[in-house]
Amino acid sequence: MRVPFILGLVVLGAVLWWLLERHESRRAVNGKPRHSSVRLIPAAAALLAMLFSAGFTLLLLTSSADAVPGVLIVGVPPFLGALLAWWLLMRRAPE
Repeated sequence: MRVPFILGLVVLGAVLWWLLERHESRRAVNGKPRHSSVRLIPAAAALLAMLFSAGFTLLLLTSSADAVPGVLIVGVPPFLGALLAWWLLMRRAPE
């Protein structure tokens, strides 16, 4: 049961990394500075964390209307933390 789940996470993370890499490659073609591929790995992991924390929160919100405040208290901070990590990783120096 764990192996397919972990394999799915790895594949989804690889797809997110590939999309970020493709975006950065397009920037390089246009003569703009790009992030290194190594920097995109934690950025993809942050996107994966945002995806799962938001999905988990929405799943709990749709399943139990009584626990809305508790679900938001538990579900929103991981999303915001991953969003902050992604933003810090993808930030560029002023040109």
